[in-house]
Amino acid sequence: MSRSEIEGEKRLKQFLFLVAGLVLILLISALYVVFAPVYWKGPKKVVEVRQGEGARLVAARLKETGVIKSAAAFRRLARLTGTDKKIKVGAYSFLSGVSLYQVVKHMASPKAGVVTLFVPEGATVKKIGGLVQSSLGVDSALFVAYCKSREFVRSQEVTAASMEGYLFPSSYEFYWKVPPEEVIEKMYAGFAATWKEVTADFPRRDTLDIVRIVTMASLIEAETGVDSERVLVSQVFHRRLKLGYPLQCDPTVIYAMGETKRLLSREDLKFRSPYNTYMNRGLPPGPICNVGKKALAAALAPDTTKYLYFVANGSGGHIFSQTLDQHNRAIYRLRRANR
Repeated sequence: MSRSEIEGEKRLKQFLFLVAGLVLILLISALYVVFAPVYWKGPKKVVEVRQGEGARLVAARLKETGVIKSAAAFRRLARLTGTDKKIKVGAYSFLSGVSLYQVVKHMASPKAGVVTLFVPEGATVKKIGGLVQSSLGVDSALFVAYCKSREFVRSQEVTAASMEGYLFPSSYEFYWKVPPEEVIEKMYAGFAATWKEVTADFPRRDTLDIVRIVTMASLIEAETGVDSERVLVSQVFHRRLKLGYPLQCDPTVIYAMGETKRLLSREDLKFRSPYNTYMNRGLPPGPICNVGKKALAAALAPDTTKYLYFVANGSGGHIFSQTLDQHNRAIYRLRRANR
């Protein structure tokens, strides 16, 4: 091999080595861009994808929010993985430390854009409206309006005046800014399934007064969160109804006053409303909150004790009494203990 050939081969090797080095650097850089975590201070970040938005707009919003470093890199990776065709309308949440790869993978997942809505037992339509707005981006006023619309309520085959009491407390999954009627329909389906389950052993289920039972269950739900007490509260209310005593249920007054107070004064107990069970005998016109399975079961099957009174014991439970004298002594002991 001549000297010139040796020199040529040497230069070729150097060139190939340089190209390989550049390719390696580019590969490492690409891997860094794709897999390097992006950190920020504070809580998770939420990025909304609106109807009709493509990968370019989504990438720009992700970068603007600080979730990714490069909008161009997101577009390329989304196009390479096919994610640009799978991005759904919704709200996407990201925690600090997420990588570009994880962002793209999350937005392409079957659950992408799905938001969990948790509704606790005892929540009112008004409170659920707030949860729906904060969790799903649905206007709370519109949600409440649907719940109170006679036409919509009748379309659900609910015989009550509103959906209060018939939105089953549970965890649900919805897409961001889902129509409010879809949320209500899904929650009512949960109630209907639970009603069918708790009344399965009743031989003449169709004759049950569902509005009366759900109203009773709502009072039980609002009074206690202690499972073992629900049947006792139910027994007290059933017995007071039978004897013609006013139910004197504080949550009915709170509901009548617009849920703005938790502690009631003597003057509050005189608040004029058909829901005030201090001023009116019998059950209120309808439910005062939305009920879970245990409250429904307790309303249908109260305990067999003969209590007529109960008072909060200050630790989440209640003291039950058969006579007014016992009740007053229980109140006296609690007041002394709290001095």
